[in-house]
Amino acid sequence: MSECLAYWCGFALQSFPDLGLLFKDIALKAVEEGVKLRGNQRKYLRFLYYLVGRLRAIERDVTEFEEMLERFEGDEIIETEKMIIKSMIISKKPYIKAESEFKELMSKLDKLKGNLRNYIEIAIKLNWVEMLLSWNKAEEAKELLEGVMKSVEELLNKADKDLIEYFKVYEGNARKKLEESLRLRKASAYYSYAKALMMLAGYMDRDKLEETTKYFEEARKIYEESENSSEALKCLSRICKVRAVMGEYDFKDVFEKTKDIIHTLDDFTYSGVVAEYLISKDRIESKELVEV
Repeated sequence: MSECLAYWCGFALQSFPDLGLLFKDIALKAVEEGVKLRGNQRKYLRFLYYLVGRLRAIERDVTEFEEMLERFEGDEIIETEKMIIKSMIISKKPYIKAESEFKELMSKLDKLKGNLRNYIEIAIKLNWVEMLLSWNKAEEAKELLEGVMKSVEELLNKADKDLIEYFKVYEGNARKKLEESLRLRKASAYYSYAKALMMLAGYMDRDKLEETTKYFEEARKIYEESENSSEALKCLSRICKVRAVMGEYDFKDVFEKTKDIIHTLDDFTYSGVVAEYLISKDRIESKELVEV
């Protein structure tokens, strides 16, 4: 029963965030009991992965789950899952502490074999990048991302048995699941790279600002192909923000898209889009009045 609840709530957190957040405490208690009884550790970890990811996205504290994460025990696959979730938690810590803990986590990768090591390294570095960007360390983030994007392309071109085995726990074709995961990592890398470029460009360099929109657009395409509408919307919102810096204040397209996918958005994301639209609408109307 606890495994089914964890699976359902994990799915809800990913696809219907507000519904998932509504039931997260019930699911969390069931998972805690399941871990004690040595239930399906990986299914419980998947739930924790989605929970930490969703809470982190809406700027909630996730460090409280660190102690719970340590209760999970199992084989190499379980340990790698824990490393990914651990990196998500670390990304929300103060810079100096997070930097130290990321380096410590990276040192544990040597225990892994083949491309499984490379895959986990990509996941950890993407969370490291998120921490760096939150502290305005754009140059460091950019350097890390250049390596990540290269690694993702290499894995997309070749996948060994260790990586495919890693994805066999999920329903469906393991190789396709792997490819889909790598494509989403690629989109995440493009999105973060564009954010780093935007920080480095400032407000005056129009050429560099234009370059950021190309990476946001590439990320948006991948998310749309993967039917990840909420992430695609965030990319479009970023493109509009860059355009706004360049003097084009129009968030109408972003606002219109929310009407079709509102069930996939959390309140934090939706309220942000509405605020952007209202500000841009006010600017456009003010500009029209001035021109009249």
